[in-house]
Amino acid sequence: MLDTSRVNHIKLAYYFWLDEFHCSCCKTVRIHPRLLSVLSTFRSMVGVPVKIRSGYRCSRHNQDVSDKYNSLHLYGMAVDTEGYIVGINRVQALAIEAGFTGVLYYPKRKFWHLDVRDSKPFTSLIAV
Repeated sequence: MLDTSRVNHIKLAYYFWLDEFHCSCCKTVRIHPRLLSVLSTFRSMVGVPVKIRSGYRCSRHNQDVSDKYNSLHLYGMAVDTEGYIVGINRVQALAIEAGFTGVLYYPKRKFWHLDVRDSKPFTSLIAV
């Protein structure tokens, strides 16, 4: 049997491996250079590991997990993350300062959506 457990396990940046960003269903990966740069800056600023729950998503996987047909995950411009020990307001401030333009927190599901969309920075608390 072919062992695929280390597919995409390539050091991408000081804090991150390529396989942290790949689609969980097909192992395809896309990552926008600005996302990696901003995420690396954010990781340095927050001072604790950033666990990526979802990076790139192929269209099939995106349909399974999201109602956003044009999700920035499809373009490698967004990550969903978890695991911060600092407060919500601090994470939001650091994410904007690092360069994220979309900073959304989902408290019931305990994760952050961070993206580098082409817009002015905004934050939101999502009730779902």
